Amino acid sequence: AGASWIAVNTGLIDPYVYSLVIDPDSSVVLYAGTGNSGVFKSTDAGANWIAVNAGLKSYYIKVLKIDPTNSSVVYAGTLDKGVFKSSNSGAAWKAISGGLTSTSVYALAADPLSPGTVHAGTAGGVFSIHFTTKQAH
Repeated sequence: AGASWIAVNTGLIDPYVYSLVIDPDSSVVLYAGTGNSGVFKSTDAGANWIAVNAGLKSYYIKVLKIDPTNSSVVYAGTLDKGVFKSSNSGAAWKAISGGLTSTSVYALAADPLSPGTVHAGTAGGVFSIHFTTKQAH
């Protein structure tokens, strides 16, 4: 009933976790967005974590979102570097911030009815991007 929380932080070097998502296809896979150390991934329900920051560096990750139609696609919104996308479960990241008037991202939403469509809530408003099927995955 919420009376007994346990820490599951082995390998998570940054205690400031701002975003946490669970893979909809495998509940033992989690991603954590941290304040100064980028993204971490756990494949054992949070017992152990590894950094997955190739191409992302150690940015302040404000929000994470997993594509509801393909769980190997993960989006990361940063405090001041825009949006990044991983098409391989966090192994590598690519900036996708072209056209954003603000690189401070506070919310992400992936449209479950339109694969490849992502919305970003920023300090400059809401922006949308759509990847073609070839680009999306």
